[in-house]
Amino acid sequence: MIMSGDMIIAITYLYANRRNIMANFYCKWCGSKYSSVSSLVNSSCSDSPSRKHELYEGPEENYYYCVYCGNKYSSLSSLVHSSCSDSPSRKHVPFDGGEKAQYTCKYCGTTYSSLSSLVHSSCSKSPTRKHQPAK
Repeated sequence: MIMSGDMIIAITYLYANRRNIMANFYCKWCGSKYSSVSSLVNSSCSDSPSRKHELYEGPEENYYYCVYCGNKYSSLSSLVHSSCSDSPSRKHVPFDGGEKAQYTCKYCGTTYSSLSSLVHSSCSKSPTRKHQPAK
């Protein structure tokens, strides 16, 4: 994805103000940390299918979860560098909806208290036949 300079500045501003701290930006494929969106998206990433870093759009958290298996890791980097038997790519993919008290299926609206319970349960309305989390 190619971004204009104005778009990069706007995204950097929005993320910095949302967090109310010094902004950090992470690649969703390798977990590398950058101080600006511009430096992130203009660098190459050997873990990305497009060979470019892509912005992880979730919040900075104490824990990061895989969208396919619900496993929890203390860093985005450790999550994306571990294997996942539930993912089509066999790699964990970060859930960018953040930690929640309840997780809701985006196809049927069923809620669970853990992401792991949600993604391991069947859903008749999902194309994969498994619940998929809403952000």
